[in-house]
Amino acid sequence: MEEEGHKEAIGAHQHGVEMEKEEHLHDSPIMELSHTRLRRGHIHAMGLGTLTILLSLVIAFTSAPDKIKTIVSILTGIGGIIYPLAWIIMGYRTPALGPDAADVSVRFIAGPGIVLVVLGILTTIFFLLKDALTKR
Repeated sequence: MEEEGHKEAIGAHQHGVEMEKEEHLHDSPIMELSHTRLRRGHIHAMGLGTLTILLSLVIAFTSAPDKIKTIVSILTGIGGIIYPLAWIIMGYRTPALGPDAADVSVRFIAGPGIVLVVLGILTTIFFLLKDALTKR
C-alpha cells in the first residue's frame, strides 16, 4: 500500500513537471529565442540593479571626491538600465527581424550601457586600491 502511494506521488510529480515544461515551450524556435532574450533582460536588470547599489555603497566609503562618488553612482545606474533594456528590445524585435538583425539593431544601445557599468566598476576598484595602498 505504501509503495502504491509512493508511485502515485512520483507520477503526480512527473506530470507536474511535464505540465510546467509544456507551459514554457513555444511553437517556433524564434519565439523561444525571443522569450529567452526577454528573460535575460529581466535577469540583467536585477543583477545590474544590485551591482549599482553595491558599488554606490562601496564607493561611498572611499576617499573619492563627492563629485566622483555621485558620477559613478549615476553612470553605473544608467548603464544598469540601458544594457537590460537592449536585451528586452532585442527580445521584442526577434520575431519581426530575425535573431541576427535584432541583435545588430541593439548593439548601439548595449555598448554604451556596458561601458558605463564597467567604468563604474573600474573607478570603484581604483579608489579601493588607492585607499588600501595609502592605508587610509
